Amino acid sequence: MVERDKNHPSVIAWSMGTDAGNGVNFYRMYEWLKGYDPSRPVLYEQAGLEWNTDVVFLQHPALEELDEIGEKTNGRPVVLAECGYNWGNALGGLDPFWDSLMAKPVVQGGFLGPWKDEALMLDVNTLDSVLLYGGDIGPDSLPHDSNFCLKGLVSSAQVPHPALKEVKHLFQPVKVAALNVKKGRIRIENRYDFRPLSHLALYWQVLANGVARQSGTVLNLQLEPGAADTLEIPIAPFSPQAGQEYVLDLSFQLKQEDGLLPQGHEVARAQFILRERYKPEVVETKGLPELLVRKQKRTWIISTDEFSLTFDRDKGTITSYRYKGDELLQQGFAPFFLRAMTDMDRASGYAAEAQMWEDAHQRMYVRKACLEKVHDALIRIGVEYLVPPHNVRCRLIYAIFGSGDVVLDYRLDFEKVKNPLPAIPRIGMHLQMAPDYEFVKWYGRGPHESYSNRKAGAQLGIFTQHAATVRAPYLRPQAFGCKTDVRWLSLTNNSGKGLLISGMPLVSFTANAYPLESHWDNYRHNWELPLQDAIHLYIDLAQMGVGGMQPGRPVDKQWLLPANQPYRYHFRITPVDVMREVEELSVQDFEKDWMPGIKMED
Repeated sequence: MVERDKNHPSVIAWSMGTDAGNGVNFYRMYEWLKGYDPSRPVLYEQAGLEWNTDVVFLQHPALEELDEIGEKTNGRPVVLAECGYNWGNALGGLDPFWDSLMAKPVVQGGFLGPWKDEALMLDVNTLDSVLLYGGDIGPDSLPHDSNFCLKGLVSSAQVPHPALKEVKHLFQPVKVAALNVKKGRIRIENRYDFRPLSHLALYWQVLANGVARQSGTVLNLQLEPGAADTLEIPIAPFSPQAGQEYVLDLSFQLKQEDGLLPQGHEVARAQFILRERYKPEVVETKGLPELLVRKQKRTWIISTDEFSLTFDRDKGTITSYRYKGDELLQQGFAPFFLRAMTDMDRASGYAAEAQMWEDAHQRMYVRKACLEKVHDALIRIGVEYLVPPHNVRCRLIYAIFGSGDVVLDYRLDFEKVKNPLPAIPRIGMHLQMAPDYEFVKWYGRGPHESYSNRKAGAQLGIFTQHAATVRAPYLRPQAFGCKTDVRWLSLTNNSGKGLLISGMPLVSFTANAYPLESHWDNYRHNWELPLQDAIHLYIDLAQMGVGGMQPGRPVDKQWLLPANQPYRYHFRITPVDVMREVEELSVQDFEKDWMPGIKMED
């Protein structure tokens, strides 16, 4: 090979291969190569920290290994042969890892693995085609690696997976830091090695709850490669309005066509919060319509002239929520602890550990339920669930207002749990709506999915999607579609009627027309998942992070939800129609007289 290729100018280094171990044969081979062609470096990944490689290659190092690596390489550069895994829904935790890598001059960079999934396409009836992976072709006795071939940043049909957005953001050649963001003062670093930033224009906006209030353009970016400088964005003074959050949005775009990239292509992006939500409008609850209560054998019915709410005491949930004659629910709010397991969850063994959470929503039972009338326009209902056999306790308090609004207070504790429990996949609530409530709108991170440890590339803004037509992006069914840092979301029909969910302050959510996520393991392919005549909405405090560094390595502890501490969150539920604008309602808040809750002593 050396004799054949020694005169090719594109050959910049000699490699001795990979995955073959190390030893005397490779020592002699290295010595011969260095003696025959001293002009090129010799690389061998399996040498590790030994002397017979000019570049130290690491596979899937942990952050702590990077901290120590510079002292052990004897001045040799380090390249990460594999620094992340995107097997299914993965590549979590790459953000802090990449920041640490970039801060170490000895580390030159790294590789993420396959670009593309490697499923095979099979024609069906010559009209449709489906993708297949290991175990789908040939007899059952044929050896295979299941779906281990699905580790690309794009699908086999070259559709980008959501994690590609994270990679683009982390690898972007312009890094922005806030110096004094309220005055528009930022620091820009040019991470190109050979190119100034003169080919880019900076488009900036001041967003108020996701809506542009100010904007401008900076055209003269002359920063040289590797240089950094301070820039002041000319933000005009403004008076914050009630309930508004202000964000500085920065987009670096091509001034003109550049190779395959069109004019206006976004090369880099950054966002900074200028001012957090400012003094929301407070609704005086005692001025709302009076609530009527009818007590029946199993239910409480709470109503005004415009809405009625039916609460089942045995199930501990709202079974009907009607507003101006329209039923908004198919199935009421209920605690839900599972998310569909990802490929990395299965590989690490977590899927087996977390089985107790798979049917926890079915095993839990109502220990007690009670109602109290605070005043004419406010009723509180308290419910306590127990999840056997471990006595996990979940307490919900519904504060129901004369306007039809409901504030839900969720508390989860493990005080009476004696034995250690596995981390919780999801802490949240599930409800089900009719299929025509498919129009989803939210103010939070988007437009693609995001998770607690994979959200740097998801921007804050207002986004929309059709929940009834959302399709699972991963060939093997697994968790997908989560949206994080959500301030509010709405599900409405063609007429604009539906529900508004307001985080207090933040929630995560997932909305689709597939069955409950606890059933997804019954299917091997996303095209087998049946669409239901319903919209499933999950409103979560949080989900655990997704895996990312290597198969078999569990999600880092900082991204888990340990079952040894209390959890609590609130959100508000508001019925909406064309006369009640979602954005206007989202800036309101209620008096805090619902906060004390109902005493639920043992």
